[in-house]
Amino acid sequence: MDDANRSSNGKAPRDSRMAFFIMPTTLLRTLRDTASRHLGDEEKVRSLLFECGADCGRVMVRKMEISSEDKVDIGDTITALWIEIGLGRLSVKSAEEHELVVICDDSTEALANGDTGKMICDLTRGYLVGIASTLTGFEWTCTEKSCLSHGDPECVYVLKAK
Repeated sequence: MDDANRSSNGKAPRDSRMAFFIMPTTLLRTLRDTASRHLGDEEKVRSLLFECGADCGRVMVRKMEISSEDKVDIGDTITALWIEIGLGRLSVKSAEEHELVVICDDSTEALANGDTGKMICDLTRGYLVGIASTLTGFEWTCTEKSCLSHGDPECVYVLKAK
């Protein structure tokens, strides 16, 4: 093992790719509030949370040892993986080759942040993009069309292949 792969104490780092933890939903609000205090700019906060979610989504797919070569049904796989993630119950309303419409009537992220009057599920959008991109081998975008935090009855996400 070369020096680049050693931790600061000289030992080989432990493999953390399979490690997960359970967190209280308040962490989602605390994360947003803390990022907002430190970054100040709402777009930077949204971008940070989105990127964190996308990274987590990619790791989740890899953890399950699924690759784009497996040719899985993206809608079914996202639904199954979401159970593992614990960010609410979602369903895929429609799945076309290059577009998915996903609905979540109990988004953990929206519920944790409360009634903000805004579309707020940036971490969730990132997770969905990370999962979809890793499952298919090409990049996706995700737009939140409605949100519980905005006062809507459910969160609706539209994913489109780039």
